[in-house]
Amino acid sequence: MEKIMFSILIPVYNVEKYLNKCLDSVINQTYNNFELIIVNDGSTDSSLEICRTYAKNDNRIRVYDQPNKGLLLTRRNSIKKAMGDYILFLDSDDYWELNLLETVYDEINKYNVDMLLFRYKRVDDNGQILKNDTGVFKDKTIFTSENKEILFKKLISTSRINSIWSKVVKRSIIDIEHDYTIYQDKKGEDILQSLPLIFNAKKIIYLDEPLYNYRLSHSGRGRNFKPKYFNDFDIVRNVVFEYMTKFQYDNEENLKLFYSYYVLNIIQFAKALTKLKINNEEMLEIFDEVRMKKLFKSSKEYLSTYSYSIEDKICCFLFNKKYYKTLSQFVQLKVNFKSLLISKK
Repeated sequence: MEKIMFSILIPVYNVEKYLNKCLDSVINQTYNNFELIIVNDGSTDSSLEICRTYAKNDNRIRVYDQPNKGLLLTRRNSIKKAMGDYILFLDSDDYWELNLLETVYDEINKYNVDMLLFRYKRVDDNGQILKNDTGVFKDKTIFTSENKEILFKKLISTSRINSIWSKVVKRSIIDIEHDYTIYQDKKGEDILQSLPLIFNAKKIIYLDEPLYNYRLSHSGRGRNFKPKYFNDFDIVRNVVFEYMTKFQYDNEENLKLFYSYYVLNIIQFAKALTKLKINNEEMLEIFDEVRMKKLFKSSKEYLSTYSYSIEDKICCFLFNKKYYKTLSQFVQLKVNFKSLLISKK
């Protein structure tokens, strides 16, 4: 079998602090048949200069520069430039284990799959492990049309396999020409791109090995909640619902899983929103907007089937009864209580 050529896609935006670690983790891979495509998305720091320096010293690297378009459209632009057999995605503030390509090559070569999923570790700014993600499936579980529903159940009920950077994808199954412009600047772009890949893949393998280091800094990703996030989430979940129907997985069991996860996210959104310093009138307006969503209305049919924590059940009850002020007071009480416990330690 001819040696597999990998295309590694890295979107770059103002990451001069982390970029060397990211790029070194690629060029020092134990498997070297790859191309590295870097698209600088309008960085205003020294990121572009760093990338061009690496490209001068390694002919496997191609660097492109563009005005800022955001992560989603930058990734789509990168895909169109790729020429490899398989594509991998790497965020520019993260980094790989040095055996990642060799490991996935061995499994793809052995099982001839269209897609491979692997585990990751959460690390801090210094590379110290914060959390080693536990496995989702047994090592080397293979999914085909006969059992892909098992994989989809995880997709509709958790966020464990959403990330595009935890997947190796055969280039021929990627929806290269699909227009994602309407989803620009929407939170949840990873799952939007993952859904058609899972749909198109005839054979998928899960590798229970942490090969990716996801950097979670104190001031970086996942730290800044915005009220618009629920609208983004609702848009994404509507697309997930469409694919559930497309797969013909919209049976009663999966609908319960889908709506349970949807409501859980409403609860988390409501709790996060009450912690923001916004006036009550604005908060009530946002909550009422949530209640008007089609998926929220449909979720009520399944409320009695959900199994949540006592705290979440109380929040759900208060939200459904429109006791928004009481909900806010309850959440704040919980926050104050936790702060008191921490201060006494």
